Amino acid sequence: MDLQILRSIFSESNSQTIEAVDRLQTQVIQLTSQVSRITEQTPNAERSIQAVEEISRHLREAQESLERTKRSAQWHWYAVNVNDLLPHYDKIRARLADAAIPVQDTFGSTSQVGKPPNHYVMAFGAEVEVAALQQLLDVLGDAQPDYLDRITDDDEGNQLYIGSYGYENGPVLKLDKPNLEAVLRADSTRAIASLM
Repeated sequence: MDLQILRSIFSESNSQTIEAVDRLQTQVIQLTSQVSRITEQTPNAERSIQAVEEISRHLREAQESLERTKRSAQWHWYAVNVNDLLPHYDKIRARLADAAIPVQDTFGSTSQVGKPPNHYVMAFGAEVEVAALQQLLDVLGDAQPDYLDRITDDDEGNQLYIGSYGYENGPVLKLDKPNLEAVLRADSTRAIASLM
Protein backbone atom coordinates (compact mmCIF):
# COMPACT_ATOMS: atom_id res chain seq x y z
CA MET A 1 0.00 0.00 0.00
CA ASP A 2 1.27 3.48 -0.86
CA LEU A 3 2.75 5.43 2.07
CA GLN A 4 0.62 8.48 1.26
CA ILE A 5 -2.56 6.36 1.42
CA LEU A 6 -1.49 4.95 4.80
CA ARG A 7 -0.83 8.44 6.09
CA SER A 8 -4.25 9.56 4.88
CA ILE A 9 -5.96 6.60 6.56
CA PHE A 10 -4.06 7.22 9.80
CA SER A 11 -4.85 10.93 9.71
CA GLU A 12 -8.57 10.23 9.21
CA SER A 13 -8.56 7.69 12.04
CA ASN A 14 -6.77 10.16 14.30
CA SER A 15 -9.32 12.87 13.43
CA GLN A 16 -12.19 10.52 14.24
CA THR A 17 -10.60 9.64 17.58
CA ILE A 18 -10.19 13.30 18.46
CA GLU A 19 -13.82 13.99 17.46
CA ALA A 20 -15.01 11.11 19.67
CA VAL A 21 -13.01 12.45 22.60
CA ASP A 22 -14.46 15.93 21.94
CA ARG A 23 -18.01 14.52 22.06
CA LEU A 24 -17.29 12.65 25.29
CA GLN A 25 -15.73 15.74 26.79
CA THR A 26 -18.83 17.79 25.91
CA GLN A 27 -21.01 15.18 27.60
CA VAL A 28 -18.85 15.23 30.74
CA ILE A 29 -19.10 19.04 30.85
CA GLN A 30 -22.88 18.83 30.53
CA LEU A 31 -23.10 16.22 33.30
CA THR A 32 -20.88 18.29 35.56
CA SER A 33 -23.13 21.28 34.98
CA GLN A 34 -26.26 19.24 35.73
CA VAL A 35 -24.74 17.86 38.93
CA SER A 36 -23.87 21.40 40.01
CA ARG A 37 -27.48 22.49 39.43
CA ILE A 38 -28.78 19.51 41.41
CA THR A 39 -26.45 20.37 44.28
CA GLU A 40 -27.78 23.92 44.36
CA GLN A 41 -31.42 22.76 44.26
CA THR A 42 -31.16 19.88 46.73
CA PRO A 43 -32.04 20.52 50.38
CA ASN A 44 -29.00 20.57 52.64
CA ALA A 45 -29.11 16.89 53.37
CA GLU A 46 -25.47 16.17 54.11
CA ARG A 47 -25.44 12.70 52.58
CA SER A 48 -26.88 13.80 49.24
CA ILE A 49 -24.43 16.68 49.06
CA GLN A 50 -21.51 14.34 49.72
CA ALA A 51 -22.74 11.93 47.06
CA VAL A 52 -23.13 14.71 44.51
CA GLU A 53 -19.69 16.11 45.39
CA GLU A 54 -18.18 12.65 44.88
CA ILE A 55 -19.88 12.36 41.48
CA SER A 56 -18.65 15.83 40.59
CA ARG A 57 -15.09 14.89 41.53
CA HIS A 58 -15.22 11.79 39.33
CA LEU A 59 -16.63 13.80 36.45
CA ARG A 60 -13.86 16.40 36.77
CA GLU A 61 -11.26 13.61 36.76
CA ALA A 62 -12.89 12.07 33.68
CA GLN A 63 -12.88 15.43 31.96
CA GLU A 64 -9.18 15.94 32.71
CA SER A 65 -8.41 12.44 31.46
CA LEU A 66 -10.34 13.05 28.24
CA GLU A 67 -8.50 16.31 27.64
CA ARG A 68 -5.16 14.59 28.18
CA THR A 69 -6.17 11.74 25.83
CA LYS A 70 -7.21 14.26 23.18
CA ARG A 71 -3.91 16.13 23.42
CA SER A 72 -1.96 12.89 23.27
CA ALA A 73 -3.94 11.63 20.25
CA GLN A 74 -2.99 14.76 18.35
CA TRP A 75 0.67 13.73 18.64
CA HIS A 76 0.43 10.06 17.65
CA TRP A 77 1.30 10.81 14.04
CA TYR A 78 4.55 12.48 15.06
CA ALA A 79 7.72 10.93 16.43
CA VAL A 80 9.23 13.27 19.02
CA ASN A 81 12.82 12.36 19.90
CA VAL A 82 14.85 14.04 22.62
CA ASN A 83 18.62 14.22 23.08
CA ASP A 84 19.27 12.96 26.62
CA LEU A 85 22.61 14.82 26.74
CA LEU A 86 21.00 18.27 26.65
CA PRO A 87 21.71 20.21 29.86
CA HIS A 88 17.96 20.76 30.44
CA TYR A 89 16.83 17.28 29.36
CA ASP A 90 14.80 16.67 32.55
CA LYS A 91 12.96 19.98 32.15
CA ILE A 92 12.16 19.18 28.52
CA ARG A 93 10.85 15.70 29.37
CA ALA A 94 8.71 17.08 32.21
CA ARG A 95 7.17 19.74 29.98
CA LEU A 96 6.43 17.24 27.23
CA ALA A 97 4.82 14.89 29.75
CA ASP A 98 2.71 17.72 31.23
CA ALA A 99 1.49 18.56 27.72
CA ALA A 100 0.77 14.87 26.95
CA ILE A 101 3.28 14.90 24.10
CA PRO A 102 4.71 11.38 23.85
CA VAL A 103 8.43 10.89 23.32
CA GLN A 104 9.17 8.10 20.88
CA ASP A 105 12.86 7.81 21.59
CA THR A 106 15.89 9.37 23.20
CA PHE A 107 19.26 9.72 21.57
CA GLY A 108 22.58 11.34 22.38
CA SER A 109 24.11 8.94 24.87
CA THR A 110 23.36 6.12 22.43
CA SER A 111 24.44 8.07 19.33
CA GLN A 112 27.71 7.70 17.49
CA VAL A 113 28.58 11.25 18.50
CA GLY A 114 27.99 10.47 22.19
CA LYS A 115 28.40 14.05 23.40
CA PRO A 116 26.07 17.03 23.87
CA PRO A 117 25.43 18.98 20.67
CA ASN A 118 27.45 22.16 20.15
CA HIS A 119 24.22 24.08 19.48
CA TYR A 120 20.68 23.53 20.75
CA VAL A 121 18.75 22.71 17.57
CA MET A 122 15.28 21.27 16.97
CA ALA A 123 14.89 19.57 13.58
CA PHE A 124 11.50 18.86 12.00
CA GLY A 125 10.42 16.74 9.05
CA ALA A 126 8.56 18.01 6.00
CA GLU A 127 5.28 16.43 7.12
CA VAL A 128 5.20 18.09 10.53
CA GLU A 129 2.30 20.52 10.58
CA VAL A 130 3.06 24.08 11.55
CA ALA A 131 0.56 23.97 14.46
CA ALA A 132 2.41 21.01 15.99
CA LEU A 133 5.78 22.74 15.64
CA GLN A 134 4.40 25.95 17.14
CA GLN A 135 2.76 24.05 20.01
CA LEU A 136 6.02 22.25 20.75
CA LEU A 137 7.92 25.54 20.87
CA ASP A 138 5.25 26.93 23.21
CA VAL A 139 5.38 23.88 25.49
CA LEU A 140 9.17 24.08 25.73
CA GLY A 141 8.92 27.70 26.90
CA ASP A 142 12.27 28.87 28.27
CA ALA A 143 13.75 25.50 27.23
CA GLN A 144 13.17 26.31 23.54
CA PRO A 145 15.93 25.55 21.07
CA ASP A 146 18.28 28.24 19.79
CA TYR A 147 17.92 27.04 16.18
CA LEU A 148 15.45 25.24 13.92
CA ASP A 149 16.57 22.83 11.24
CA ARG A 150 14.59 21.06 8.54
CA ILE A 151 14.99 17.32 7.99
CA THR A 152 15.25 16.62 4.27
CA ASP A 153 15.15 12.81 4.48
CA ASP A 154 11.75 11.65 3.18
CA ASP A 155 11.75 8.69 5.58
CA GLU A 156 11.74 11.07 8.54
CA GLY A 157 8.90 13.34 7.43
CA ASN A 158 6.96 13.02 10.70
CA GLN A 159 10.02 13.27 12.98
CA LEU A 160 10.99 16.00 15.42
CA TYR A 161 14.43 15.92 17.03
CA ILE A 162 14.97 18.08 20.08
CA GLY A 163 18.73 18.48 20.40
CA SER A 164 19.51 17.44 16.83
CA TYR A 165 23.04 16.93 15.57
CA GLY A 166 22.08 17.50 11.92
CA TYR A 167 22.73 21.26 11.90
CA GLU A 168 26.18 20.75 10.46
CA ASN A 169 24.70 19.59 7.15
CA GLY A 170 22.69 22.62 6.13
CA PRO A 171 21.27 26.02 6.91
CA VAL A 172 19.42 26.54 10.18
CA LEU A 173 17.18 29.29 11.49
CA LYS A 174 18.40 31.16 14.56
CA LEU A 175 15.43 31.59 16.89
CA ASP A 176 16.13 35.15 17.91
CA LYS A 177 13.08 37.24 18.79
CA PRO A 178 12.14 38.37 15.23
CA ASN A 179 12.58 34.87 13.79
CA LEU A 180 10.70 33.23 16.66
CA GLU A 181 7.81 35.64 16.11
CA ALA A 182 7.86 34.82 12.38
CA VAL A 183 7.79 31.08 13.16
CA LEU A 184 4.87 31.50 15.56
CA ARG A 185 2.95 33.49 12.88
CA ALA A 186 3.80 31.16 9.99
CA ASP A 187 0.98 29.32 8.28
CA SER A 188 3.08 26.35 7.15
CA THR A 189 6.37 24.61 7.82
CA ARG A 190 7.32 25.46 4.24
CA ALA A 191 7.09 29.12 5.18
CA ILE A 192 9.38 28.40 8.14
CA ALA A 193 11.81 26.47 5.93
CA SER A 194 11.94 29.44 3.55
CA LEU A 195 13.33 31.55 6.41
CA MET A 196 16.39 29.28 6.67
